[in-house]
Amino acid sequence: MPLVTPDQTGERAEKEAEGGESADRGLDPHELRIRLSVDGEVRQEGSTNLMLHRIPALIEHVTKYVTLEAGDVILTGTPEGVGPVEAGQVLEATLLAGAEPAEPSVEQVLGLGGGSTEQVLDTFTIPVVAEIPSSDA
Repeated sequence: MPLVTPDQTGERAEKEAEGGESADRGLDPHELRIRLSVDGEVRQEGSTNLMLHRIPALIEHVTKYVTLEAGDVILTGTPEGVGPVEAGQVLEATLLAGAEPAEPSVEQVLGLGGGSTEQVLDTFTIPVVAEIPSSDA
């Protein structure tokens, strides 16, 4: 399920601005984490509660100029970890529940297994087809 769906552009965005919760999953959109990995290595991870502007306000602003459709992504900034990627690498973006990383289970701490306690909401992959240089270059 995409983070932004077409029906979030009007009345629903206003309702979410009032309550701050996603009607679909009962999650607060300002208490989520976004993780970016490159070839399986985590490069960036941040929480939506660190955003300067509330998500419904961003959606409202963007939809004054463009129509959002299912699968559209609004890029607003980035946490620490920006760097170059090369053709052939694979980016993976993951949306997780909770503003803070989940505490590991006792089994995980003791090295006895036990799966991840993180609740993954959505993941998508993006193959890099051309080199993207660092902004420092």
